[in-house]
Amino acid sequence: MSGSDYSFSTFSKNEFYSQLNARLVDMAEVGSDLRVVDLACGTGGVTRLILERITRTRDTVVIALDHSQTALKAAMEDLKDISDNAVRYVQSGVENVSEAVKDSVDTIVFCNAIHYLPDKDKVVHDIGAALRTGGKFAFNTSFYEGGQHEESSAFYTKWMFKAFRILRKEYGLKPNKAAKVESRRQLTPEEY
Repeated sequence: MSGSDYSFSTFSKNEFYSQLNARLVDMAEVGSDLRVVDLACGTGGVTRLILERITRTRDTVVIALDHSQTALKAAMEDLKDISDNAVRYVQSGVENVSEAVKDSVDTIVFCNAIHYLPDKDKVVHDIGAALRTGGKFAFNTSFYEGGQHEESSAFYTKWMFKAFRILRKEYGLKPNKAAKVESRRQLTPEEY
C-alpha cells in the first residue's frame, strides 16, 4: 500500500464532516469578490462548500492547494459540475502557501489538517504572510487535548494496535517507536 493508494475521499463525503466544515466556511464569511484558499484541499470537499457560497465568479478566485497531485486531479474531476475558471488548482505543501499563491488573499480555510504539521508556528506565520491586511484564517481540528472523551482512550489504543498488526502482517511494515506521530501529539486549545 503506497501513500497514493490512500485517500480521505470517502471520509470527506461523510455528512457530519461536511456539516462541520460548512460551519467553518460560514464562520469565515466566504463569499463573492474574494481570493480564498482551501489549504490542504484534498479531493475538493471543502472547495465545493466554498464554491456553493459564491454567487459571482467574475472577481472571485478560489485556490485549491494540496501537496498531492492525485488528490488535486480527483478534486478537478469531482468539481467539474460546478467549477468554472474561478478555481485555480495548485500543487504545493502547506508550508509554502505564501509562495504558492503569489498574491495576497482574503481568506484561508484549513480543514482538519493542522494537527499533521510538525512546525505549526512556522506554517501559521507563512499563512499570515499570504493574507492581506485584515484577512481571515479559519481552521478546525478534532485533535487537541480534551477533544476526545477519556472513555474512548481504550478504544483508540486497541484500534491502533490492530492497525499495527495488519500493517505488519499484510504489508511487512513496522512502526518506528522512536518517532511520535504528529497527529497524536495533542496541543491544548490555547496552544492552537
